[in-house]
Amino acid sequence: MVVTAPVGSGWVPGDRVIAMYPPQADGAGCWQRYTALPAGLLAPAPESVDLSTAASLPLTALTADQALEKLDLRQGERLLVTGAA
Repeated sequence: MVVTAPVGSGWVPGDRVIAMYPPQADGAGCWQRYTALPAGLLAPAPESVDLSTAASLPLTALTADQALEKLDLRQGERLLVTGAA
């Protein structure tokens, strides 16, 4: 949840947000409850789930995106996903 945000960032205190900022090669990155991040790394958290559940979405979305990119599916091809829980 946004605690404070600069004017013009598009975010205001109280906004429900999610983000992923894993450790980087230069030592930046974090896995913590409170941190300062560039506004562009944030995404609105879905209202339909609690924040703890929403926090898992960036990593699962990245994993799915990487898998789809690696598969390089062509138009008309199908992908069956089983056991996605």
